[in-house]
Amino acid sequence: MIDLTAGFTLVREFPATPEELWRFWTDPAEATHWMHPRGCSAACRLETT
Repeated sequence: MIDLTAGFTLVREFPATPEELWRFWTDPAEATHWMHPRGCSAACRLETT
């Protein structure tokens, strides 16, 4: 049986400053490049509170 309460941590290192990473994740024009595999395209709509 699979334990659905178990968690995991995914770590990825980027050659960018924290400020650049924040912009990449919060700017819809940048985020579309991060949210799909290379060679695909995506539309992105970000909502912030």
